[in-house]
Amino acid sequence: MKNKIRALTLMVLTTIFTVVPLFSVKADCPDTGTPDIHIMYVYTQDALDKFGTVAALEAEVDLAIDEINFAWENSGLTARAQVVRVMPVTYTEVGDLLDSLKAIIPVGLARTTYMDRIDDFTAPLVEIPEDIDAAADEVGADAVIMIHGQSTEEVDFIGLSTIKVEEDDDLGLGPDICRAVILADYLSGSSSYIMAHEFGHACGCSHDIFQNGGTSYGYFPYSTGFVAPPTMPLEFAEYEPDSFGTVMSYADWAENGIIYPYFSDPERLQGTEPMGRPDVCDNVRTLEQTLAFVAAHREDTYSLKPATIAFSATKGGQTADYTVNFTPETAIPADGSIAITYPVGFRFNYPKASTVSNAVTIDGTFTVSVSERTLTLTRNNDGTEVTADEAIAFDLNYIGVAETGDTRYSGNFCFHTYDAEGVEIDYNHAVLGTNITAGSFPEPTHPKSPSYREKRSVSDRLGCLLADMNGTWVALLALGLCVMAVGLRLRKV
Repeated sequence: MKNKIRALTLMVLTTIFTVVPLFSVKADCPDTGTPDIHIMYVYTQDALDKFGTVAALEAEVDLAIDEINFAWENSGLTARAQVVRVMPVTYTEVGDLLDSLKAIIPVGLARTTYMDRIDDFTAPLVEIPEDIDAAADEVGADAVIMIHGQSTEEVDFIGLSTIKVEEDDDLGLGPDICRAVILADYLSGSSSYIMAHEFGHACGCSHDIFQNGGTSYGYFPYSTGFVAPPTMPLEFAEYEPDSFGTVMSYADWAENGIIYPYFSDPERLQGTEPMGRPDVCDNVRTLEQTLAFVAAHREDTYSLKPATIAFSATKGGQTADYTVNFTPETAIPADGSIAITYPVGFRFNYPKASTVSNAVTIDGTFTVSVSERTLTLTRNNDGTEVTADEAIAFDLNYIGVAETGDTRYSGNFCFHTYDAEGVEIDYNHAVLGTNITAGSFPEPTHPKSPSYREKRSVSDRLGCLLADMNGTWVALLALGLCVMAVGLRLRKV
Protein backbone atom coordinates (compact mmCIF):
# COMPACT_ATOMS: atom_id res chain seq x y z
CA MET A 1 0.00 0.00 0.00
CA LYS A 2 1.27 3.42 -0.92
CA ASN A 3 0.56 4.86 2.51
CA LYS A 4 2.86 2.24 3.96
CA ILE A 5 5.74 2.30 1.54
CA ARG A 6 8.63 0.08 2.40
CA ALA A 7 11.01 -2.29 0.77
CA LEU A 8 9.64 -5.46 -0.79
CA THR A 9 12.21 -8.26 -0.97
CA LEU A 10 13.15 -10.42 -3.86
CA MET A 11 14.92 -13.62 -2.89
CA VAL A 12 17.66 -15.34 -4.81
CA LEU A 13 18.50 -18.98 -4.13
CA THR A 14 22.27 -19.16 -3.88
CA THR A 15 25.17 -21.46 -3.11
CA ILE A 16 26.95 -19.10 -0.77
CA PHE A 17 28.07 -21.98 1.43
CA THR A 18 29.54 -25.35 0.57
CA VAL A 19 27.44 -28.50 1.00
CA VAL A 20 27.05 -28.92 4.78
CA PRO A 21 24.04 -29.38 7.05
CA LEU A 22 21.67 -26.44 6.66
CA PHE A 23 21.80 -23.62 9.24
CA SER A 24 25.03 -24.78 10.84
CA VAL A 25 27.92 -22.43 11.53
CA LYS A 26 30.25 -23.11 8.64
CA ALA A 27 33.75 -24.22 9.60
CA ASP A 28 35.08 -23.13 6.20
CA CYS A 29 34.20 -19.43 6.66
CA PRO A 30 37.14 -17.48 5.22
CA ASP A 31 39.20 -15.74 7.88
CA THR A 32 39.29 -12.29 6.29
CA GLY A 33 39.82 -10.22 9.45
CA THR A 34 37.82 -7.09 8.59
CA PRO A 35 35.72 -7.94 5.51
CA ASP A 36 35.52 -5.15 2.94
CA ILE A 37 32.26 -5.15 0.96
CA HIS A 38 32.85 -3.45 -2.39
CA ILE A 39 29.70 -1.87 -3.83
CA MET A 40 29.17 -0.55 -7.34
CA TYR A 41 26.31 1.90 -7.83
CA VAL A 42 24.64 2.40 -11.21
CA TYR A 43 22.17 5.19 -11.87
CA THR A 44 19.57 6.05 -14.49
CA GLN A 45 19.13 9.41 -16.19
CA ASP A 46 15.99 9.94 -14.08
CA ALA A 47 18.07 9.47 -10.94
CA LEU A 48 20.71 11.93 -12.15
CA ASP A 49 17.96 14.46 -12.86
CA LYS A 50 16.93 14.22 -9.20
CA PHE A 51 20.35 15.37 -8.03
CA GLY A 52 21.21 17.74 -10.84
CA THR A 53 24.92 16.90 -11.08
CA VAL A 54 27.06 13.79 -10.92
CA ALA A 55 29.00 15.32 -8.01
CA ALA A 56 25.79 15.76 -6.00
CA LEU A 57 24.73 12.18 -6.74
CA GLU A 58 28.13 10.81 -5.73
CA ALA A 59 28.04 12.80 -2.49
CA GLU A 60 24.68 11.20 -1.69
CA VAL A 61 26.14 7.77 -2.42
CA ASP A 62 28.90 8.49 0.11
CA LEU A 63 26.25 9.31 2.71
CA ALA A 64 24.39 6.07 1.90
CA ILE A 65 27.57 4.06 2.48
CA ASP A 66 28.11 5.94 5.75
CA GLU A 67 24.60 4.85 6.80
CA ILE A 68 25.40 1.18 6.18
CA ASN A 69 28.71 1.39 8.03
CA PHE A 70 27.16 3.29 10.91
CA ALA A 71 24.61 0.52 11.50
CA TRP A 72 27.26 -2.17 11.15
CA GLU A 73 29.67 -0.47 13.54
CA ASN A 74 26.92 0.20 16.08
CA SER A 75 26.11 -3.51 15.94
CA GLY A 76 29.70 -4.54 16.66
CA LEU A 77 30.38 -5.81 13.13
CA THR A 78 33.88 -5.35 11.74
CA ALA A 79 32.91 -5.36 8.05
CA ARG A 80 32.80 -2.08 6.17
CA ALA A 81 31.05 -1.17 2.93
CA GLN A 82 33.05 0.76 0.35
CA VAL A 83 32.12 2.39 -2.95
CA VAL A 84 34.28 1.19 -5.82
CA ARG A 85 32.41 2.65 -8.80
CA VAL A 86 29.49 4.95 -9.59
CA MET A 87 28.42 4.73 -13.23
CA PRO A 88 25.46 5.62 -15.47
CA VAL A 89 23.42 2.99 -17.27
CA THR A 90 21.16 3.32 -20.28
CA TYR A 91 17.86 2.23 -18.80
CA THR A 92 14.30 3.52 -19.16
CA GLU A 93 12.46 3.25 -15.86
CA VAL A 94 9.19 1.42 -16.41
CA GLY A 95 7.49 2.14 -13.09
CA ASP A 96 8.18 -1.24 -11.49
CA LEU A 97 11.20 -1.70 -9.23
CA LEU A 98 10.94 -5.46 -9.59
CA ASP A 99 11.54 -5.12 -13.30
CA SER A 100 14.47 -2.80 -12.62
CA LEU A 101 15.94 -5.37 -10.25
CA LYS A 102 15.59 -8.04 -12.94
CA ALA A 103 17.55 -5.80 -15.29
CA ILE A 104 20.66 -5.86 -13.08
CA ILE A 105 20.52 -9.57 -12.18
CA PRO A 106 22.23 -12.00 -14.57
CA VAL A 107 19.74 -14.25 -16.35
CA GLY A 108 19.67 -17.97 -15.72
CA LEU A 109 19.15 -17.99 -11.95
CA ALA A 110 16.09 -19.51 -10.34
CA ARG A 111 14.65 -17.06 -7.83
CA THR A 112 11.85 -16.57 -5.39
CA THR A 113 9.76 -13.45 -4.85
CA TYR A 114 9.04 -12.68 -1.21
CA MET A 115 8.03 -16.23 -0.21
CA ASP A 116 6.88 -17.82 -3.47
CA ARG A 117 9.38 -19.54 -5.67
CA ILE A 118 9.47 -18.80 -9.40
CA ASP A 119 11.64 -21.34 -11.19
CA ASP A 120 11.33 -19.69 -14.58
CA PHE A 121 12.16 -16.06 -13.88
CA THR A 122 11.08 -13.93 -16.81
CA ALA A 123 13.40 -11.47 -18.51
CA PRO A 124 13.07 -7.77 -17.71
CA LEU A 125 10.88 -5.57 -19.88
CA VAL A 126 13.84 -3.27 -20.55
CA GLU A 127 17.38 -4.57 -21.04
CA ILE A 128 20.49 -2.65 -19.97
CA PRO A 129 23.02 -2.51 -22.83
CA GLU A 130 26.00 -1.96 -20.52
CA ASP A 131 27.73 -5.12 -19.27
CA ILE A 132 27.20 -4.62 -15.53
CA ASP A 133 28.98 -7.81 -14.52
CA ALA A 134 32.08 -6.87 -16.54
CA ALA A 135 32.08 -3.40 -14.98
CA ALA A 136 31.79 -4.96 -11.52
CA ASP A 137 34.64 -7.36 -12.30
CA GLU A 138 36.92 -4.47 -13.28
CA VAL A 139 36.67 -2.89 -9.82
CA GLY A 140 36.14 -6.01 -7.72
CA ALA A 141 32.55 -5.15 -6.77
CA ASP A 142 30.78 -7.67 -4.56
CA ALA A 143 27.37 -6.04 -4.97
CA VAL A 144 25.52 -3.79 -7.42
CA ILE A 145 22.87 -1.23 -6.45
CA MET A 146 20.76 0.71 -8.94
CA ILE A 147 19.59 4.23 -8.07
CA HIS A 148 16.09 4.70 -9.46
CA GLY A 149 14.75 8.18 -10.18
CA GLN A 150 11.01 7.73 -9.90
CA SER A 151 9.02 8.96 -6.90
CA THR A 152 6.87 7.03 -4.45
CA GLU A 153 3.80 8.35 -6.28
CA GLU A 154 4.90 6.49 -9.40
CA VAL A 155 5.98 3.18 -7.80
CA ASP A 156 4.75 1.25 -4.78
CA PHE A 157 8.06 0.58 -3.05
CA ILE A 158 11.10 2.45 -1.80
CA GLY A 159 13.54 -0.38 -2.50
CA LEU A 160 13.92 -3.99 -3.57
CA SER A 161 16.73 -6.40 -2.90
CA THR A 162 17.83 -9.92 -3.52
CA ILE A 163 18.06 -12.02 -0.37
CA LYS A 164 20.25 -14.93 0.49
CA VAL A 165 18.19 -17.99 1.38
CA GLU A 166 18.93 -21.67 1.92
CA GLU A 167 21.08 -23.60 -0.50
CA ASP A 168 19.28 -25.75 -3.08
CA ASP A 169 21.69 -28.23 -4.68
CA ASP A 170 19.24 -29.17 -7.41
CA LEU A 171 19.42 -25.73 -9.03
CA GLY A 172 23.12 -25.86 -9.79
CA LEU A 173 23.53 -22.16 -9.11
CA GLY A 174 26.75 -20.23 -9.54
CA PRO A 175 28.30 -17.60 -7.22
CA ASP A 176 26.19 -15.53 -4.92
CA ILE A 177 24.61 -12.40 -6.42
CA CYS A 178 23.89 -9.32 -4.28
CA ARG A 179 21.72 -6.80 -6.11
CA ALA A 180 19.32 -4.03 -5.04
CA VAL A 181 17.32 -1.11 -6.40
CA ILE A 182 16.56 1.99 -4.32
CA LEU A 183 14.71 5.23 -5.02
CA ALA A 184 16.96 8.28 -5.23
CA ASP A 185 14.79 10.12 -2.70
CA TYR A 186 15.61 7.49 -0.05
CA LEU A 187 19.28 6.85 -0.84
CA SER A 188 20.29 8.31 2.53
CA GLY A 189 18.90 10.27 5.43
CA SER A 190 15.81 8.11 6.00
CA SER A 191 14.81 7.44 9.61
CA SER A 192 14.20 3.86 8.49
CA TYR A 193 17.82 3.38 7.37
CA ILE A 194 16.62 2.08 4.00
CA MET A 195 20.06 1.53 2.45
CA ALA A 196 21.28 -0.48 5.44
CA HIS A 197 17.95 -2.37 5.40
CA GLU A 198 18.17 -3.32 1.71
CA PHE A 199 21.78 -4.42 1.94
CA GLY A 200 20.86 -6.42 5.03
CA HIS A 201 18.54 -8.45 2.80
CA ALA A 202 21.34 -9.04 0.30
CA CYS A 203 23.40 -10.47 3.17
CA GLY A 204 20.75 -12.91 4.40
CA CYS A 205 18.62 -10.87 6.83
CA SER A 206 14.80 -10.81 6.73
CA HIS A 207 12.17 -8.46 8.12
CA ASP A 208 10.91 -8.52 11.69
CA ILE A 209 9.04 -11.65 12.62
CA PHE A 210 5.58 -10.04 12.42
CA GLN A 211 6.13 -9.16 8.77
CA ASN A 212 7.39 -12.69 8.19
CA GLY A 213 4.20 -14.30 9.49
CA GLY A 214 6.00 -15.78 12.51
CA THR A 215 8.86 -17.40 10.60
CA SER A 216 12.19 -16.44 9.06
CA TYR A 217 12.81 -16.39 5.34
CA GLY A 218 16.44 -15.29 5.79
CA TYR A 219 19.48 -17.48 5.53
CA PHE A 220 19.09 -18.91 9.01
CA PRO A 221 16.06 -19.44 11.27
CA TYR A 222 17.36 -16.62 13.46
CA SER A 223 17.87 -14.15 10.58
CA THR A 224 14.93 -11.85 11.46
CA GLY A 225 14.71 -8.27 12.63
CA PHE A 226 13.22 -7.32 16.00
CA VAL A 227 10.32 -5.19 17.22
CA ALA A 228 9.39 -4.42 20.84
CA PRO A 229 7.05 -4.72 22.56
CA PRO A 230 6.49 -8.16 21.06
CA THR A 231 2.96 -8.96 19.92
CA MET A 232 1.42 -12.43 19.98
CA PRO A 233 0.55 -14.35 17.94
CA LEU A 234 3.49 -13.82 15.67
CA GLU A 235 1.67 -12.99 12.48
CA PHE A 236 0.87 -9.97 10.34
CA ALA A 237 -0.61 -7.50 12.80
CA GLU A 238 -0.75 -3.85 13.68
CA TYR A 239 2.22 -2.72 15.72
CA GLU A 240 1.61 -1.39 19.20
CA PRO A 241 2.05 2.36 19.75
CA ASP A 242 5.55 3.47 20.76
CA SER A 243 7.15 0.34 19.36
CA PHE A 244 10.85 0.36 18.60
CA GLY A 245 12.71 -1.91 16.25
CA THR A 246 16.00 -2.70 14.57
CA VAL A 247 17.12 -1.93 11.01
CA MET A 248 15.28 -4.84 9.36
CA SER A 249 11.99 -4.12 11.13
CA TYR A 250 8.90 -2.12 10.24
CA ALA A 251 8.61 -0.56 13.69
CA ASP A 252 8.14 2.87 12.12
CA TRP A 253 4.69 1.76 10.98
CA ALA A 254 3.59 1.99 14.62
CA GLU A 255 2.21 5.18 16.10
CA ASN A 256 5.29 7.00 17.44
CA GLY A 257 7.35 4.01 16.35
CA ILE A 258 11.09 4.33 15.88
CA ILE A 259 13.83 2.31 14.22
CA TYR A 260 17.25 2.35 15.84
CA PRO A 261 20.44 2.00 13.73
CA TYR A 262 21.22 -1.47 15.05
CA PHE A 263 20.67 -4.96 13.71
CA SER A 264 18.76 -7.36 15.95
CA ASP A 265 20.95 -8.76 18.70
CA PRO A 266 19.64 -10.50 21.85
CA GLU A 267 22.76 -9.42 23.75
CA ARG A 268 22.18 -5.69 23.17
CA LEU A 269 19.74 -3.70 25.31
CA GLN A 270 17.61 -0.69 24.55
CA GLY A 271 16.99 0.48 28.09
CA THR A 272 16.10 -2.79 29.77
CA GLU A 273 14.64 -4.43 26.65
CA PRO A 274 16.83 -6.84 24.62
CA MET A 275 17.01 -5.91 20.93
CA GLY A 276 16.59 -9.49 19.80
CA ARG A 277 15.72 -13.05 20.79
CA PRO A 278 18.17 -15.92 20.98
CA ASP A 279 17.80 -18.28 18.00
CA VAL A 280 14.88 -16.19 16.64
CA CYS A 281 15.88 -12.55 16.05
CA ASP A 282 19.64 -12.25 15.62
CA ASN A 283 20.68 -10.41 12.46
CA VAL A 284 24.10 -9.70 13.96
CA ARG A 285 24.83 -13.40 14.23
CA THR A 286 23.65 -13.80 10.62
CA LEU A 287 25.86 -11.01 9.29
CA GLU A 288 28.88 -12.29 11.20
CA GLN A 289 28.53 -15.48 9.16
CA THR A 290 27.61 -14.08 5.73
CA LEU A 291 29.54 -10.84 5.26
CA ALA A 292 32.89 -12.55 4.79
CA PHE A 293 31.42 -14.59 1.94
CA VAL A 294 29.91 -11.53 0.30
CA ALA A 295 33.30 -9.79 0.61
CA ALA A 296 35.00 -12.74 -1.09
CA HIS A 297 32.66 -12.66 -4.10
CA ARG A 298 35.10 -10.72 -6.31
CA GLU A 299 38.83 -10.25 -5.89
CA ASP A 300 40.07 -6.98 -4.42
CA THR A 301 41.75 -5.14 -7.30
CA TYR A 302 43.26 -2.22 -5.35
CA SER A 303 46.94 -1.62 -5.96
CA LEU A 304 47.53 0.56 -2.88
CA LYS A 305 47.27 -1.80 0.07
CA PRO A 306 47.40 -2.01 2.90
CA ALA A 307 46.19 1.59 3.20
CA THR A 308 45.02 3.32 6.39
CA ILE A 309 44.27 6.79 7.71
CA ALA A 310 44.17 7.58 11.43
CA PHE A 311 42.57 10.67 13.05
CA SER A 312 44.14 12.58 15.93
CA ALA A 313 40.65 13.92 16.82
CA THR A 314 37.20 12.60 16.01
CA LYS A 315 34.83 15.33 17.17
CA GLY A 316 32.93 17.13 14.45
CA GLY A 317 34.29 20.62 13.78
CA GLN A 318 37.66 19.95 15.41
CA THR A 319 40.99 20.44 13.71
CA ALA A 320 42.80 17.12 13.34
CA ASP A 321 45.99 15.58 12.00
CA TYR A 322 45.59 12.52 9.79
CA THR A 323 48.31 9.86 9.65
CA VAL A 324 48.39 8.23 6.21
CA ASN A 325 50.01 4.84 5.61
CA PHE A 326 50.09 2.83 2.41
CA THR A 327 52.29 0.55 0.31
CA PRO A 328 52.39 1.31 -3.43
CA GLU A 329 52.47 -1.51 -5.94
CA THR A 330 54.39 0.70 -8.37
CA ALA A 331 57.19 3.21 -7.72
CA ILE A 332 56.29 6.87 -7.07
CA PRO A 333 58.65 9.16 -9.03
CA ALA A 334 60.40 12.14 -7.43
CA ASP A 335 58.12 14.45 -9.45
CA GLY A 336 54.95 12.42 -8.94
CA SER A 337 52.02 13.19 -6.68
CA ILE A 338 49.72 11.67 -4.06
CA ALA A 339 46.05 12.62 -3.87
CA ILE A 340 43.83 11.96 -0.84
CA THR A 341 40.07 12.42 -1.33
CA TYR A 342 38.18 13.01 1.91
CA PRO A 343 34.51 12.15 2.60
CA VAL A 344 31.86 14.85 2.37
CA GLY A 345 32.03 17.57 5.03
CA PHE A 346 35.71 17.65 5.94
CA ARG A 347 37.28 21.10 5.75
CA PHE A 348 40.74 21.78 4.37
CA ASN A 349 42.91 24.76 5.41
CA TYR A 350 41.30 24.80 8.85
CA PRO A 351 42.14 26.92 10.74
CA LYS A 352 45.17 27.63 8.54
CA ALA A 353 46.79 26.22 5.43
CA SER A 354 46.88 22.41 5.38
CA THR A 355 50.40 20.97 5.44
CA VAL A 356 52.26 17.68 5.31
CA SER A 357 54.68 16.57 8.04
CA ASN A 358 56.48 13.58 9.58
CA ALA A 359 57.08 11.88 6.23
CA VAL A 360 58.61 8.41 6.47
CA THR A 361 60.34 6.70 3.52
CA ILE A 362 59.27 9.48 1.15
CA ASP A 363 61.72 12.40 1.16
CA GLY A 364 61.97 15.83 -0.46
CA THR A 365 59.46 18.67 -0.30
CA PHE A 366 55.85 18.89 -1.43
CA THR A 367 53.51 21.47 -2.87
CA VAL A 368 50.11 21.12 -1.22
CA SER A 369 47.00 21.99 -3.23
CA VAL A 370 43.28 21.59 -2.62
CA SER A 371 40.43 21.00 -5.07
CA GLU A 372 36.95 20.38 -3.64
CA ARG A 373 37.31 17.22 -1.49
CA THR A 374 40.81 16.26 -2.65
CA LEU A 375 44.16 17.31 -1.16
CA THR A 376 47.11 16.69 -3.49
CA LEU A 377 50.78 16.47 -2.48
CA THR A 378 52.95 17.16 -5.51
CA ARG A 379 56.57 16.14 -5.09
CA ASN A 380 59.02 18.91 -6.04
CA ASN A 381 61.62 16.64 -7.68
CA ASP A 382 64.08 17.25 -4.86
CA GLY A 383 63.79 13.80 -3.31
CA THR A 384 64.28 10.20 -4.40
CA GLU A 385 61.92 7.74 -6.03
CA VAL A 386 59.79 5.66 -3.68
CA THR A 387 60.30 2.08 -4.77
CA ALA A 388 57.48 -0.41 -5.27
CA ASP A 389 56.26 -2.32 -2.21
CA GLU A 390 57.93 0.17 0.14
CA ALA A 391 55.61 1.31 2.96
CA ILE A 392 55.36 5.07 3.37
CA ALA A 393 53.71 7.32 5.96
CA PHE A 394 53.06 11.01 6.54
CA ASP A 395 50.76 13.33 8.47
CA LEU A 396 48.25 15.77 6.95
CA ASN A 397 47.66 18.76 9.22
CA TYR A 398 44.99 21.42 9.75
CA ILE A 399 41.96 19.65 8.33
CA GLY A 400 38.62 19.96 10.12
CA VAL A 401 36.58 16.87 10.99
CA ALA A 402 33.15 16.88 9.29
CA GLU A 403 30.43 18.27 11.54
CA THR A 404 27.64 15.96 12.66
CA GLY A 405 24.67 16.06 15.01
CA ASP A 406 25.37 12.62 16.46
CA THR A 407 27.89 9.82 16.29
CA ARG A 408 28.25 8.47 12.77
CA TYR A 409 30.75 6.83 10.46
CA SER A 410 33.06 9.35 8.80
CA GLY A 411 32.94 7.78 5.37
CA ASN A 412 35.70 6.18 3.34
CA PHE A 413 38.78 7.85 1.82
CA CYS A 414 40.33 7.46 -1.65
CA PHE A 415 44.09 7.36 -2.25
CA HIS A 416 45.74 7.82 -5.67
CA THR A 417 49.32 8.16 -6.90
CA TYR A 418 50.20 9.85 -10.22
CA ASP A 419 53.24 10.47 -12.38
CA ALA A 420 54.40 13.97 -13.41
CA GLU A 421 51.95 14.00 -16.35
CA GLY A 422 49.00 13.20 -14.11
CA VAL A 423 48.65 9.58 -15.24
CA GLU A 424 47.31 7.36 -12.45
CA ILE A 425 49.79 4.84 -11.09
CA ASP A 426 48.11 3.13 -8.08
CA TYR A 427 44.85 3.63 -6.21
CA ASN A 428 42.63 2.51 -3.36
CA HIS A 429 39.04 3.75 -3.50
CA ALA A 430 37.98 2.38 -0.13
CA VAL A 431 40.30 3.33 2.72
CA LEU A 432 38.36 2.99 5.97
CA GLY A 433 37.62 6.01 8.13
CA THR A 434 36.28 5.91 11.68
CA ASN A 435 33.29 6.94 13.77
CA ILE A 436 33.10 10.68 14.46
CA THR A 437 31.18 12.25 17.33
CA ALA A 438 28.77 15.17 17.54
CA GLY A 439 30.22 18.60 16.96
CA SER A 440 30.15 21.48 14.51
CA PHE A 441 32.38 24.17 13.13
CA PRO A 442 32.11 27.43 15.08
CA GLU A 443 30.07 30.23 13.59
CA PRO A 444 32.30 32.56 11.56
CA THR A 445 33.33 35.64 13.52
CA HIS A 446 33.38 39.04 11.88
CA PRO A 447 36.81 40.64 11.87
CA LYS A 448 37.14 43.53 14.25
CA SER A 449 37.06 47.05 12.89
CA PRO A 450 40.46 48.70 12.55
CA SER A 451 41.79 49.56 15.96
CA TYR A 452 40.41 52.77 17.34
CA ARG A 453 44.02 53.78 17.91
CA GLU A 454 44.38 53.94 14.14
CA LYS A 455 41.39 56.27 13.74
CA ARG A 456 41.83 60.02 13.46
CA SER A 457 38.62 61.35 14.98
CA VAL A 458 37.32 60.95 18.50
CA SER A 459 33.90 59.88 17.20
CA ASP A 460 35.42 57.08 15.09
CA ARG A 461 37.41 55.88 18.07
CA LEU A 462 34.31 55.75 20.21
CA GLY A 463 32.42 53.86 17.50
CA CYS A 464 35.09 51.17 17.36
CA LEU A 465 35.17 50.95 21.14
CA LEU A 466 31.41 50.37 21.15
CA ALA A 467 31.71 47.66 18.48
CA ASP A 468 34.48 45.89 20.40
CA MET A 469 33.05 46.05 23.94
CA ASN A 470 29.31 46.08 23.27
CA GLY A 471 28.09 46.95 26.77
CA THR A 472 25.34 49.21 28.00
CA TRP A 473 27.62 51.09 30.40
CA VAL A 474 30.07 51.66 27.60
CA ALA A 475 27.29 53.12 25.43
CA LEU A 476 26.30 55.54 28.20
CA LEU A 477 29.90 56.54 28.78
CA ALA A 478 30.40 57.12 25.06
CA LEU A 479 27.25 59.20 24.87
CA GLY A 480 28.50 61.39 27.70
CA LEU A 481 31.89 61.84 26.07
CA CYS A 482 30.23 62.76 22.78
CA VAL A 483 28.17 65.46 24.55
CA MET A 484 31.32 66.82 26.19
CA ALA A 485 33.16 66.89 22.86
CA VAL A 486 30.33 68.79 21.19
CA GLY A 487 30.30 71.31 24.06
CA LEU A 488 34.02 71.88 23.75
CA ARG A 489 33.79 72.48 19.99
CA LEU A 490 30.94 74.95 20.45
CA ARG A 491 32.96 76.88 23.00
CA LYS A 492 35.91 77.12 20.59
CA VAL A 493 33.62 78.42 17.88
